[in-house]
Amino acid sequence: MSAPRDDDVIIETMVDAITTIFAYTADQTLETFLANRMMKDAVAKNLEVVGESASQLSTSLKDRHSHIPWHDMIGLRHRLVHHYAELIGPWCGKQSAWI
Repeated sequence: MSAPRDDDVIIETMVDAITTIFAYTADQTLETFLANRMMKDAVAKNLEVVGESASQLSTSLKDRHSHIPWHDMIGLRHRLVHHYAELIGPWCGKQSAWI
């Protein structure tokens, strides 16, 4: 088992992932985003990073900043990891389990 990471490092990881999402999507319309599988995959991966990182933050930090929806971030990560095709499929206009 690896040693716990410092909250500052974890927050930096989260900020980097969010900044990456903004950079990737800055010039996208909803239509161009939905039409680009690679873009959706990249955004989904970075959202996973945000959620996984949130789950690694100390309880004391999350308690001090209880106005931040940590649980929602972690829940989104779980849905992306365990139900990715169900979430991404509708973005592609597909009903199948795999796109």
